[in-house]
Amino acid sequence: MKALLKLLYILLFLVIAILLAGLFLPRDMEIESSCKIKSSPGIIFDQVNTLKNWENWSPWIISDTTVHLAYNNIPAGKGAEFRWVDRQSNEGSLKILRCDSEKNIDMHVDFGKNGDANIFWKFTMEENSIKVSWTFKTNDMSYFERYFMVIYKMSIQNDLNKGLKNLKLVCEELRLSRISAIQTIELKNQPAMIIIDSARIGEMEAKMKVLFEKLGAYLDKREIAVEGNRLTIYYKWDPKGFSRFACGFPIAAKTWGWKEYNYFELPECKAATLTHWGRYNSEKPYVALDNYLEENKLKQGEIIWEEYVKSAENEPDTSLWEKRIFYPLKP
Repeated sequence: MKALLKLLYILLFLVIAILLAGLFLPRDMEIESSCKIKSSPGIIFDQVNTLKNWENWSPWIISDTTVHLAYNNIPAGKGAEFRWVDRQSNEGSLKILRCDSEKNIDMHVDFGKNGDANIFWKFTMEENSIKVSWTFKTNDMSYFERYFMVIYKMSIQNDLNKGLKNLKLVCEELRLSRISAIQTIELKNQPAMIIIDSARIGEMEAKMKVLFEKLGAYLDKREIAVEGNRLTIYYKWDPKGFSRFACGFPIAAKTWGWKEYNYFELPECKAATLTHWGRYNSEKPYVALDNYLEENKLKQGEIIWEEYVKSAENEPDTSLWEKRIFYPLKP
C-alpha cells in the first residue's frame, strides 16, 4: 500500500511539475533555416512570391498528395493567398502581407484551430549566390499552444530545412535550363552514319556514350570525315519501357553502311527548332516544342533529333551545355 501511495505521489508531482512548466515556457518562438542558392535573384524570388510555385518545393504540400488547394485571384505579391483542406478536414490559409522586390517577403499562416504564425523570407546577395532565410515565428501563444510548439519545434525545423533544400534544387535547375525562342526553318538533306539501339531511360546516357565512341572509331578507320556535331535521333520514346534511338555523326556525302553501322539521311523538310542550354535531362525544351506544335496546329514527323553543340566532352560547366532540337513537320 505504501509503495502504491508513493507511486501516486510521484505521478502527482510530475503532473504538477509539467503543468507549472507551461507557465515558464516562452510565449514567443522563432524558428529559422537558411541556405545558399546559386541562381538569379529573380528566379528565387518568383518561386516564393508566386504561391502556385509552392507546389514545386513546399514540404507541406509535397508530403500530402490529398491536400486540396484553392488560390485567390492574385497570383503573386501582396494579397496573394491560398487556402487548404487536408484529408482530416483540417483547414488553413497562407497569405502574403508584404513584399520588397527580391529582398523580403512577409506572410501570415492560419492553421485554424491550431493557431497561427508569421513567416518571413529574406534574400541576401553573397558573392556568387543568394542566401535565403526562412523564418517561422509565433507570438503571444496561449498556455497550451506553448506545449504544442515545444513538441513540434523540431518537426517545423526539419520542414524548413527540407523546403529550402527543395527550393535550391528547383531554382538551380531553372538557372541551368534555358531555351531560345522557337523557329520554323527549312532543312536540307544531311548524310549521316548512325548506330540504332534501344534502352530504358535510366540506361540511355551510358549506352549513348558507348555508341558514340564505337561509331567514332569506325569512322576514323574508314577515314570518313565528320562534318558537324554529334546527334541523336529518336524513333520511339517510352518513359516506362524501352526507347528506340540512334546515335550518329553528320558526314559530307553518301556512303555505304556495314553491319550495325548504318548510312542515314536526315530529311529535307520544314522543322520547328530551338536551342537549349543546361543539363540534357531537362524536359523544358520538349514541352515548349510540343506546346508550340499544338498551338499552331502543326503535326510532328515520325522522328525528332538533337544536335549537341557543347557537352561534357568540351564544356565542364553544365549550365553552358548546348543542344539544338529539331521537330520535323508533316506537310
